[in-house]
Amino acid sequence: MARQLSGRCHIVFVTAYDQHTLAAFEEGAADYLLKPADAARLVTTVARLKERVGRPAPAIEGLLRELGAPRRGFLRWINASHGPAVRVITVDDGVISRPTANTRVW
Repeated sequence: MARQLSGRCHIVFVTAYDQHTLAAFEEGAADYLLKPADAARLVTTVARLKERVGRPAPAIEGLLRELGAPRRGFLRWINASHGPAVRVITVDDGVISRPTANTRVW
């Protein structure tokens, strides 16, 4: 989605990893939130976005190429939803499940 929006809107990265923070800001990201983000941090992000309203949005293709580079290693977790609930299951938990009609695993 970020690739489609690059240069068209201001982008905030929300992730549990901080390794791309500097690159995100160098490319022009409006903000970079680390999960879990608290309410005060979200207020700061909204303020940063409000400051940018009316300004052209930067293109961030360089960062997106870096983020899209193949990663090495094994799967560490699975996001699973059941109805409105979403659960993060670590692969170490060894959970095996068969999706049902209202369950998605991605």
